[in-house]
Amino acid sequence: MMLARDYVQKKELRRQLENVTLVIIPIYNVDGSLVRNSTTRANQNGPESYGFRGNARNLDLNRDYIKQDSRNARAFAQLFQRWQPDVYVDTHTSDGADYQYTMTLIATQKDKLHPVLSQYLTQRLLPALYGGMSKRKSPMTPYVDFEGRTPDARGLQGFLETPRYSTGYTTLFNTIGFVTETHMLKAYTPRVRAQYDFLDLLVRSVHQDAAALAEARATAQEQLRTQTQFPLAWAIDTTSFEKISFRGYEGKTKPSAVSGQPRLWYDRAAPYIRQINYYNTFRPTVSVTRPRPTSSRRPGVKCWNACA
Repeated sequence: MMLARDYVQKKELRRQLENVTLVIIPIYNVDGSLVRNSTTRANQNGPESYGFRGNARNLDLNRDYIKQDSRNARAFAQLFQRWQPDVYVDTHTSDGADYQYTMTLIATQKDKLHPVLSQYLTQRLLPALYGGMSKRKSPMTPYVDFEGRTPDARGLQGFLETPRYSTGYTTLFNTIGFVTETHMLKAYTPRVRAQYDFLDLLVRSVHQDAAALAEARATAQEQLRTQTQFPLAWAIDTTSFEKISFRGYEGKTKPSAVSGQPRLWYDRAAPYIRQINYYNTFRPTVSVTRPRPTSSRRPGVKCWNACA
């Protein structure tokens, strides 16, 4: 809402909306937002109170986009299909390991995207966003998802956001998606600032690249009409990786005050910058062939192998 306020009130920012239409859902989980507390995520660093992730029926809306058990998810689908956005953003706060970054990012998994959109995402949009965040003194890293004991032990792996997640759902319709994950152990004010900076940079990038983005998505949509093979499941390729610079803290062990057993902790007095592996290539494991249209018994009507 801070961003919306500034884009409305500040003349120098309004120019960024000449090629961009913003559609904002201020609160998605209306029920959960009213359950104010400060304990459901005990080690989150502010604000003083926040909502609960379950709605009134205790459904986790972050996993409901494709199955749509909730009215929230069905309302989202209606809004999304009406606007058919070129880019979608879902803002989150993340838990997990400790590291130096305030902002981590899940981008639509590149191998699930149409190749034209994947090329635009990886070669133009992501470099602009990562570079822009660094220039604003808020360096960003891919979402910290890893298999080893600490992020630097075996490296990070890309997050495969299947359609139960918002960006997995939107990718089904050739919409590039982002989930911003600010780090819960950072103070609330820097988290808000990082979200603001990312969203502002995204608007500026889309404004600048509006024609290229629109052309890429139009190409993807047109080619989708004649596509015959559709991957349904993917697996990570553990032989393919790139090196990225990662700013973390040394992972150490100490006796737990509760059990007395060794437990992991991150020593903020021992920061590091290391080159680590980033595994972000996925290969299809299950694909289906599009059924061929067959003629209906009704003149002028075609159906997909299921006409009565």
